[in-house]
Amino acid sequence: MVGYHEPLDVAAEALDLSDLTESINWTPLLDYTVPGLPADLGYIIAGFIGVGVILLVGFILNRLVKQR
Repeated sequence: MVGYHEPLDVAAEALDLSDLTESINWTPLLDYTVPGLPADLGYIIAGFIGVGVILLVGFILNRLVKQR
């Protein structure tokens, strides 16, 4: 929609590599969607999860640094 292509996707296409996304799915939120929910809501939930993970890692690192 925006016309932006990921650089690694462009490189993979230039090298004629196959897409393994469907055969090797290591994430529960493939393409930022939540199964059973509309795509728009899936994007929002995936965003909140991502922000939550970053905040959690920052909180843990902050606690570790303060203990020293």
